Amino acid sequence: MSIVVLLYIGIAALFSLMAFRALRSGSKVDYLLAAAQCVGVVLLLGDYRQPACYLLLVTAVAYLVSQVATGARLISRLLPLTGAGAVLVVLMIR
Repeated sequence: MSIVVLLYIGIAALFSLMAFRALRSGSKVDYLLAAAQCVGVVLLLGDYRQPACYLLLVTAVAYLVSQVATGARLISRLLPLTGAGAVLVVLMIR
């Protein structure tokens, strides 16, 4: 199995977890963010990997801004940073 495939699986898992956490928060903006992340994961697992990476990168930044604005704990801010870092690694490899 290629390292890129493993990164795609890891990215899908990270952003699925972020979407789940955004859905649990209950605000309309977080619902929109979760929907965008789900679309990004579906695109990533399909044949549209390049646009999916950019969409997921944008949603990771939006999720991080949301976490900072609401005053979330530091550990909660590591999830979008890890997701964005993994997406950037994939974009640099490809």
